[in-house]
Amino acid sequence: IAFVLGQEGEWSDDPEDPGGKTRWGVSARCLAPQTRVLTADLRWVKLSEVDPGDQLLGFLPEQMNRLSRMRRHRLHSAAVLTIGPVRLPSVLLKTDRGEVVASADHLWRRRPPNRPTGYRWMPTSRLRVGDRLAYFATPWEFDATREGGYLAGFFDGEGYARRGSVQFSQKPGVVLNRVHSLLDERGFCWREDNHHGVMQGYITGSREWLRLLGSIRPERLLLSTAPLLETLTADGGRAQAPAVVMGLENLGDQPLIGLSTSTGTLIAEGFLT
Repeated sequence: IAFVLGQEGEWSDDPEDPGGKTRWGVSARCLAPQTRVLTADLRWVKLSEVDPGDQLLGFLPEQMNRLSRMRRHRLHSAAVLTIGPVRLPSVLLKTDRGEVVASADHLWRRRPPNRPTGYRWMPTSRLRVGDRLAYFATPWEFDATREGGYLAGFFDGEGYARRGSVQFSQKPGVVLNRVHSLLDERGFCWREDNHHGVMQGYITGSREWLRLLGSIRPERLLLSTAPLLETLTADGGRAQAPAVVMGLENLGDQPLIGLSTSTGTLIAEGFLT
């Protein structure tokens, strides 16, 4: 793999080839083993724990949004086709959203600082300080606390998905007060309306309800919201502001993990790649 990558030269930016495979069929998807990638069931797992056949969350090439008239990436499940260790020249990529170690030829969705849209595939070696990288969400952790279990039970019983959002209904009282407190403690954005004495709650924003489901993991609600994922955009809007490149540090040859997926894409440490 290292020999082929070294001989290849420029990468393609073909919409029919998401991920920018070379003409030799080797896809530049090489990241450090500790890099967290997002699974289709909304877990962040280390790349070293991923196996062929696992379902990750990837994205499709940009498509025109009829309402905003802007091109957006759309989420899509991505099966892991191949995965294995490699050793390649690597770079520590530093951004205002965090850091990640990748091969010099690893591809990112990048746009210049002076453009509001128009992401293109760009290898790590050609990134510059100030570049914008398409960004999905800050990775979340599984909430294994007793309070997290309380929220999971509540949303499995009283939560539901409607019109692309997660909602819940409950009469005022001790249970609802407890839910309010736990949501606030975890920094979730939510609102509530009174419908004939029953409070109707809304987890506002797709990134918020994805984080809720992924962190507390209510089993029934996770299954019912799975079809909604592929209706969501992976970038765009205030909640999905791009990451800004702050610096790049060459690390020399490093042990990495190379992989390919059915979409040619994945989400790693929050970045669309």
